[in-house]
Amino acid sequence: MGVSLTSQKVWRELKVLGERLLYIPFHAVAPVAQRMYDRWYFPRLKQHIATQFETAEKIAIFLCYTVKSVPVRAFATVDRLRRSGFEVLVVANGGLSSLELKRFNELGVSSLRRPNWGYDFGGYRDGLRLLSVLNCSPSELILMNDSIEYPVLSKDQLIEAMRNHGSDFVGAVHAKPVNPNGNEDYGVIFSFLLWASSSTLRSPAWQDFWARYVMTGSKYATVRRGERALTRAMMRGGLRCGGVYTRDAFLRVVDGLPADELRVAIEHGVYVDDEIFLRRASQLLAQPVEGDEWRGRAVNFIQDVVAKRNFLYSFPYITHGALDVPFVKRSGATMQVAAYQSFLWLVKNGYLLKGLLDSVHDGDSERSSTDVLDLKRRPFLCK
Repeated sequence: MGVSLTSQKVWRELKVLGERLLYIPFHAVAPVAQRMYDRWYFPRLKQHIATQFETAEKIAIFLCYTVKSVPVRAFATVDRLRRSGFEVLVVANGGLSSLELKRFNELGVSSLRRPNWGYDFGGYRDGLRLLSVLNCSPSELILMNDSIEYPVLSKDQLIEAMRNHGSDFVGAVHAKPVNPNGNEDYGVIFSFLLWASSSTLRSPAWQDFWARYVMTGSKYATVRRGERALTRAMMRGGLRCGGVYTRDAFLRVVDGLPADELRVAIEHGVYVDDEIFLRRASQLLAQPVEGDEWRGRAVNFIQDVVAKRNFLYSFPYITHGALDVPFVKRSGATMQVAAYQSFLWLVKNGYLLKGLLDSVHDGDSERSSTDVLDLKRRPFLCK
């Protein structure tokens, strides 16, 4: 078992190394490729613009990875955004079938069909360029991608919390450094869900970032020059930045949990590739949950884990059951896959039931639009 875990970890590290090595050639050719794309390709991308979109005060750019199909959960996300008063532009990285396009049109949603180039930030950039072409001037903007399943709670107020945060640039999650390395160690505001105020949209920091941003086929470069660089640019630009969910907020919730709930959280925690934490968890679970001493050790253990690992995925029972995070991450990263599996187990076995949508219980979120739609795909470009 130990050999298997070690070999899997080595394989993942080799894949990461390969992605980082590819950063160099991608970095060299990306500016030239982007100039060609902007001149010849972007003007011919197929689009559908819904009524009222161009004059909307609140716009959401929703990036969907659609190479295979549109996930059914994406339609629920679009509905949630519209219920908060946002006109939605679906940027389809991979195109749309005729029936998928029809379904979005019937929902009153705009769409832009593009190749899967540049990952989410490539799609965000093209969406913003389309807004400029259409002379849209929203007072609020959401950038979002379908790497999260949202919402999974029926009465979530996440979008409203972002709008009422009191900051100019807000993410669903701000992962702050535990021990900042200088004044400019800003951490990262995760780019899967961002909200920008009118002050942000008019700011030189925002406009300069997107004017200079270069799309790339390197995932490593996209995270480094996209997500992390955007956080840094907004903070250096003097904008008030923050996140609805932070490690500090997570730990405040932990401090209020009774010992029996901490035990459930630790038992179903995510300790991928960390045998020390796994061993410590096993030792805690082998002891009787009695008195303040065990609870103190449990809280200290959780603090140690989230000081090293992402708090959002480490303890799904706390994240969704106590902190009430209304989304789950659906990417293929090992830790996030394990966190999602833990989330589903907790739902199935009755530990997480409060306020869950029926689709989570029924498994509808696992389906893709191939279950209900004909996927005869059309090209991205206008002839």
